[in-house]
Amino acid sequence: MSLLTSSTTSQSPETQEKVCKECVQNFLQEAKLPFMFMRAPQNNDVAKLDLFANAKERNSSKPCEEIPAGLVGRLDINGKTTIEDVYNIESIRTLQPGGLFVPNCKEKQSVAIIIPYRDRVHHLNIVLPHLHSMLQRQQLKYTIFVIELAYPTQFNRGILANIGFLTASQVYDFSCYIIHDVDLLPADDRNMYKCSNNPVHLSVSNSKYGYKLPYDHYNGGIIAFTKEQYLRINGFSNAYFGWGKEDDDLHVRMMHARYKIERPDSDIGIYEELEMNDQGYKRDFTNPDNPMKDILHIRADKRFLKDGVNRVLYTRLAVEFRPLYTWVYVNTSELSVMQMVCAIDPKLKISLARVTLPS
Repeated sequence: MSLLTSSTTSQSPETQEKVCKECVQNFLQEAKLPFMFMRAPQNNDVAKLDLFANAKERNSSKPCEEIPAGLVGRLDINGKTTIEDVYNIESIRTLQPGGLFVPNCKEKQSVAIIIPYRDRVHHLNIVLPHLHSMLQRQQLKYTIFVIELAYPTQFNRGILANIGFLTASQVYDFSCYIIHDVDLLPADDRNMYKCSNNPVHLSVSNSKYGYKLPYDHYNGGIIAFTKEQYLRINGFSNAYFGWGKEDDDLHVRMMHARYKIERPDSDIGIYEELEMNDQGYKRDFTNPDNPMKDILHIRADKRFLKDGVNRVLYTRLAVEFRPLYTWVYVNTSELSVMQMVCAIDPKLKISLARVTLPS
């Protein structure tokens, strides 16, 4: 299904294609431009980033629908989906600075979508318009945060999720925080991006794993937490530099907090993994397999109370409130983080051998 607006679908196929390509080119340019720019202080005790001070609230006493009438159901997307397939000018026009959307009804939840990110512009340019269209049909008040890690540090999804949570919490008092991989497209808009009494694992049927869970306690891809839930489990571990096991470590934390993972039905929680782009890569060269991931996972329960969102070492370099999302640019030191982790759990000191060796 191509989510074009009615103003283009009433035109000839040739005109539609021309208009769509022009819209997409404008989108690609505007998506990079900051609507507002804020240079963050060089410490992590920053004052509240008042992004929504001038946000336009739609005054309505009418509650949003539990199951919005505008939902489509199963969407015609796949791993080869392009920007042209998902671009919808109407959903872009309704956005406020930083990628904020406020529905024309009284919503029960406000949602922060947090995307850990680096060097996936091909995927980001597809997932952004797709999410905006779907989340607006779900009548959610939401903002998308893209948390980008500066080079040369190895990619760390967990620490970026923690930074995203901290930053989003300073921007607004969201009631729901959803950690979202950049290369996964939700394929059914009945999969509501909301929080519940337990953490909600939304990506149940992932094309990467043959539309089934790879194992019972898998919670990778997309997962939703209330603020209380995220703080109770102490967020993600900060220790997983490179690829692998940070989501299994998260499972340990949720079990210690006595949470039961909730999931949508498998025929609704469907996701399509976007294929690699023309350059032929999927993970950047600073996101190799983490050789310490198994040792870190085995000892996860020894440090989860002190290694998490309550102790994040990073510098927030910049915040840009772009038209489609809030961009947060950060850096960290793998050596410093692992020294902290080993101070928490001294038996992990061997892991420092990897980060102190010259590259």
